[in-house]
Amino acid sequence: MISSEPRNEHPLVLVVDDDESTRLLTRASLEPHGFRVAEAPDGETALALCQQITPELVLLDVLMPGMDGFQTCAALRRLPRGEAPAIVMMTGLEDLDSIIRAFQEGATDFIIKPINWTLLNYRPRFILMATRALQQQRLLEEQLHESQKMEALGRLAGGVAHDFNNLLTVITGCTELLLTGLPQSEAFETIRAELEDIQQAAEHASSLIGQLLAFSRRQVLRPRILDLKELVVHMEKMLSRIIGEDIEVVTVFTPDPAIVLADQGQLEQVIMNLAVNARDAMPQGGRLTLTVSGNTLDENFCRWHPEARPGPYVRLTVSDTGVGMDEATLARAFEPFFTTKEPGLGTGLGLSTVHGIVKQSGGFIQVTSKPGQGTTFELYLPQALEEMEPREPGPCPSDKVLAGMETILLVEDDPLVRRVASKILRIHGYAVLEAGSGREALSLATRHPGSIDLLLTDLVMPDMHGRDLAERWQELHPESRILFTSGYADSIPGEAQCPFLSGTSFIPKPYRLHALARKVREVLAAVPFRGTGPFAD
Repeated sequence: MISSEPRNEHPLVLVVDDDESTRLLTRASLEPHGFRVAEAPDGETALALCQQITPELVLLDVLMPGMDGFQTCAALRRLPRGEAPAIVMMTGLEDLDSIIRAFQEGATDFIIKPINWTLLNYRPRFILMATRALQQQRLLEEQLHESQKMEALGRLAGGVAHDFNNLLTVITGCTELLLTGLPQSEAFETIRAELEDIQQAAEHASSLIGQLLAFSRRQVLRPRILDLKELVVHMEKMLSRIIGEDIEVVTVFTPDPAIVLADQGQLEQVIMNLAVNARDAMPQGGRLTLTVSGNTLDENFCRWHPEARPGPYVRLTVSDTGVGMDEATLARAFEPFFTTKEPGLGTGLGLSTVHGIVKQSGGFIQVTSKPGQGTTFELYLPQALEEMEPREPGPCPSDKVLAGMETILLVEDDPLVRRVASKILRIHGYAVLEAGSGREALSLATRHPGSIDLLLTDLVMPDMHGRDLAERWQELHPESRILFTSGYADSIPGEAQCPFLSGTSFIPKPYRLHALARKVREVLAAVPFRGTGPFAD
């Protein structure tokens, strides 16, 4: 997640030596072989110079006035930087104690003077090759550790979200049933207002759970072909209103194609979250720049970024001129519930949501930031190379035509959710059979004398996954329709997993009363059935 670019092909070498002729000879030996050379006559100058440049290799004399080479080496190792340089000590001292001390202070290698100038360019090159290999190994280990940590947090968040969505299904369902049956009179206005407060709180909780599912990459996405440039243009005016007049919004587009396969609503949420974060980082105003460009990633880039795959990408860069982040904050930027804002001003789910949406969309995200120098997020999404064939929209029943008389087998292992869903279906006129597990559902279906028009099943159940139940169900009842429901997207079977499942559909939890009734009616018939339930015409 944190950017670490591959090294320059012309490495920068810092030569630290109080003898000017040695510095000149070293430069003359290295520059013809592709090295860039900077010079410092003493340790203090070298330390000051390293605040401005980032050498990959330091050739360091031991005996110098002021700070000697050992002290300078130790001080270089303490400098805050992403990757410390390789340090080669150069001295005429051949005693073992000097060599031991050099390595104790952090030296990478030790060269005894007089130096063989002809061979000098080869030894630094081998040292740099070894150093780069070690740095890449360390980077990969850190990224693996970070990935494992985020995956563990994602599994925890997904599990919590699944259970909480079941609870919210019960809360929203019961609240809507009570509101539906409440008489329209002033005597019940206080009760109605309190029920509506419960409903509003449940909707807010559902939004938070949606952010957890986004972080854990278990939300339900509805991807379609999008032009990222058009999306940014569409959002530009809205962003200007949200982040305030004291922040200038700038958009930059390159001529490259910017077609991606993604969920438009989720990408809008990503851009909105990043813009709001940028606004909070610029309390005195500033500039927010959104850049959309094409980027083809090669094998070399992907070696340093294991989450990337070679190929064409669309890159969305979101940069601000705000206060920036230090290394400790940057390392935790995508953790859920981590926030630097004051209590009550943020949930800590904004950036974790961004990370989850981008990862679930097949991309990856990098962030660079320094205190006082702003923050830059780079979002990479795979470029869509082929247009998807447009899908014919399915029949959409009228909101008022929601009732029916068909028989539905409801399979749900949570008894509270099962009770609420059953009541919703029954008041719409359906005959409902209930089962608490997949095995119970199959057993009940074999004993039921009549036809069963729809199997409405949860996907995550302890004894049998809803996908397996649906496979066995369609063998027994090929004419029956199937409607899945679940609290998160990991369990949703796609065509690759279940090519045999036809006539299936999905409704996410928590579902609203009318949403469930509409979805059931939509799945059951192309022409809505006009029944006699309380919600029929």
